[in-house]
Amino acid sequence: YWTSGLLLFVEPAFVRDEILLLARGIEQNGSVPSAIPVNPSDRKIPLWTDHVDSGPYFILLVDDYIRFTGDKSILNVHKNGRSIYDSMQMIISHLEETDHNGNFLPEKSVNSLQDWLDSIPREGEIISNEVLYFRALANMAELATLNGRAEDAAKYRKRAAIVKQQINRIFWNAKKGIYAEQCIQDVCNDRLTNESALAVLFDVAPAEYRKPFFRSLQGLETRNIAQATTTVITAISAT
Repeated sequence: YWTSGLLLFVEPAFVRDEILLLARGIEQNGSVPSAIPVNPSDRKIPLWTDHVDSGPYFILLVDDYIRFTGDKSILNVHKNGRSIYDSMQMIISHLEETDHNGNFLPEKSVNSLQDWLDSIPREGEIISNEVLYFRALANMAELATLNGRAEDAAKYRKRAAIVKQQINRIFWNAKKGIYAEQCIQDVCNDRLTNESALAVLFDVAPAEYRKPFFRSLQGLETRNIAQATTTVITAISAT
């Protein structure tokens, strides 16, 4: 997703083809893998299956493509016997079903590796996944309007507002000026990670949160640089 913005400037048709290729991997229950083989007969790796953030990224990619090209016809192109629009609705429905505690936020299962950080198991609600889910809902409201689905648009717009409110209620730590990395049953750790910066990029963080949040992120960057510098100096000294 993150490299597609540049590709839209160079050759948007490639992004359209990518959307249609990725749509082939969306399962009947709306789950989305992190990758698919170009050749359908090639082996699929189990780690790819049902990534919590892959569905939202797909919706964001479609929205970016339409915003840039104006080509809304892609919403009604069919893959796997359903339109791209219908596939995106299934993605949202699947994520809704992973909310097991009723707070409107999707959850990862115990020991799940199914998001971008697929080398470390994290369960429950993860800040980056929740922000991406909010953004996908907001985009779906816009895409539904574009596709002449006013009732769908109203539904997604309402749910996006609830999800945004819940993220800020549950994840924001006012004393530390951070969004927690992870919450389980509304109990959050106090760890700040760089992925939480998505809360600003995708308009989850209110204006009054941003200054203290930026200070916290700056401190995280400074600590990481200092740690990296120390490691390099130690390594050089050892040689």
